[in-house]
Amino acid sequence: MKNTAIFIGIASFLLLPVGSIVAQAPQAEVTIDVKAAQNAKSLDQANQQIKQAIQALQAMKTANQQFIEKQEKTLLQLDAMQKDSDQIRILGKRN
Repeated sequence: MKNTAIFIGIASFLLLPVGSIVAQAPQAEVTIDVKAAQNAKSLDQANQQIKQAIQALQAMKTANQQFIEKQEKTLLQLDAMQKDSDQIRILGKRN
């Protein structure tokens, strides 16, 4: 089994066409134009919008967390009321 896997690996390596991988030379070209400056301004605006969106999401998260805590307190109160009502039923059946 192990020999078969090794044979398949060697066979697939030998079947690869030679010279199919060509390395590209890195290109070091630096240009500055007006469009790049305009893009930088639009990037600043985009970053500002992203920051505002993050702040809004954090505010929503805080509000949701407070709402969840309020719901948890309400559920605890309802559970306590349910236990009390169950005890009243039990005591009512005894009498």
